[in-house]
Amino acid sequence: MKKRGQEEIKYLSYTGYEGSITGWLVPYVEPTYSAHIHDAEYEFKTGSYYVVSVTTTFDENGGVRKVELGRKLTGNG
Repeated sequence: MKKRGQEEIKYLSYTGYEGSITGWLVPYVEPTYSAHIHDAEYEFKTGSYYVVSVTTTFDENGGVRKVELGRKLTGNG
């Protein structure tokens, strides 16, 4: 029960990014990769995040890759 409680506290006090980020086609990324994000304004969010899914689209303006982030793997905070 103690370990379960500690895991629940860690889950509820999560300080990383949630959701997705959108960028160009470089760097290449696929689901299950880890994405390293550096945030100078919010240093506690800097770290590596698990990539859940990637959606790549093309139009007249070029290619765009939307990366859905999962849990923070390593980093500050």
